[in-house]
Amino acid sequence: MKFNQGDKINNYQIIRKLGEGGMGEAWLARDLVLERDVAIKFLNPLLTREPEFAERFMREARIQAKLTHSNIVSLFTFFELEEQYYMVLEYAPGITLRELIGKTGPIPEKRVLGIFHQLLGALEYAHSKGIVHRDMKPSNIMIDESHHDAVKVMDFGIARIMDDIGLTRTGTKMGTISYMSPEQVRAEKNIDQRSDIYSLGVILYEMLSGVLPFNANTGSEYEIQHTIVTEPIPDPRKIYPFISEDTVKMLDWMTQKDKEARPQNLRDIIMPEIIGEPEYSENDVTDEEYEIQDDNEKETVNRGSYIIVIAIIIAFWFVMFIIAMVLRG
Repeated sequence: MKFNQGDKINNYQIIRKLGEGGMGEAWLARDLVLERDVAIKFLNPLLTREPEFAERFMREARIQAKLTHSNIVSLFTFFELEEQYYMVLEYAPGITLRELIGKTGPIPEKRVLGIFHQLLGALEYAHSKGIVHRDMKPSNIMIDESHHDAVKVMDFGIARIMDDIGLTRTGTKMGTISYMSPEQVRAEKNIDQRSDIYSLGVILYEMLSGVLPFNANTGSEYEIQHTIVTEPIPDPRKIYPFISEDTVKMLDWMTQKDKEARPQNLRDIIMPEIIGEPEYSENDVTDEEYEIQDDNEKETVNRGSYIIVIAIIIAFWFVMFIIAMVLRG
């Protein structure tokens, strides 16, 4: 299957390619009936003939169909045409979190917490539906900077329904190594929501520091896996010191090697006293600027109050003067 700009498939007109991977491609298209942009994802034609991959693609669609959340890409429809499977998904504009980190390096903590707050909400919702993502990473997260860093989680290609015991066999690794939990590295069979929590902790570290906790560029795959299983996540303040103690504690809690020592679900984390009020915009002013603004506002209010008081006094004496003149006359 090869698309070109302007091609039509069913009610959709192809605009441009969004991305591709080992299992297939995603294209931006225009829904000519509903007059909206969508993302069309299809399985690599070579894999369509492989029952295992075709079933996995259909499972992804079924899982995506269970999820309706403002921070998760929605599935609109699924269809088969000429022995090819297609998913029509909500189009999420913006850039991936991977691209954002590459552009900015360490992200200011207030902005990180705004993004992270949305990620927690999205994954807590998925977990409440019995779905574990299993491949949370920055390239699977879209950030729309033009809409206050609105987050969209996508690609549930290897997600698992928690009570589906037949999908993953012991000894099969599922996920992206740098973001795997220790239990994923060990290829344990019963991977649950606590694995997603660990992966979110790694993403939190990377947003705060601009780098992965375990160097994926210099270490071999074996070394990285060994480090994930045996060594604690380093303190991100060694790289970027402007991070609060509460955030570091939350990061440490989420990335414990023993899953029993981590938060048991994301509801334990979504608490204002832990993550603070969400700050979404990259254009937020600093605390110092807030203080200056606050002082200026107070000064303006005080100056206005003085003027009003003086005006009242002058008006009072003017009225008294007029009354006195009338009485004399």
